[in-house]
This record gives sequence, structure tokens and C-alpha cells, in this order.
Amino acid sequence: KRPLHLSFDIDALDDLEVKSTGTPVPGGLTLREGLTVVEKVRQMGNLVSMDLTEVNPMIGTEEDVKRTANVSMRLLLSAFGYYRGGVSTKPFP
Repeated sequence: KRPLHLSFDIDALDDLEVKSTGTPVPGGLTLREGLTVVEKVRQMGNLVSMDLTEVNPMIGTEEDVKRTANVSMRLLLSAFGYYRGGVSTKPFP
């Protein structure tokens, strides 16, 4: 019931998901797994803040930067209640 802060280090995701990060991790989390983590934390009802770390647009190609930015946005939107699909009892307004 206490306020919760989520610090999500984007390089926890597999290097196939994000390349514009300081420490790409082969065999890291899939995007689906990362989204599930954020969704489950949000569903607890006490998430008050979140930061997303290790995003570095100075690393990688333009396509790598765009993909990393897209993945970052999806993770942040999940913290605000955006669902990737299916039926939800708490839809994003």
C-alpha cells in the first residue's frame, strides 16, 4: 500500500529489442516480458513514479535509435495504463 517508484533499465531488454543503450544484453528480457513487468507493477495500484534509464540516442544507427525510442514509449505508456491488446477492465482513457 506504500507508494512505489519503478526504475526500469532499458538495457535489461535483449539486444535484439534495443541497441541504443550503453550495455546491450544478449539474452535479456523480450519486449513482451518488459511490458508485463511494467503492467504488473502498475496494476498493483500504488505506482507513483517511474524512470527509464540507459536510453542513449547517440549509440547506434538511425533505425536503432527509432526502435529504442519506440520501445521506450511503449514501456512508459504501459505505466500509464495503456494495454497492448485484449480486453481490460481498466482501459486507458
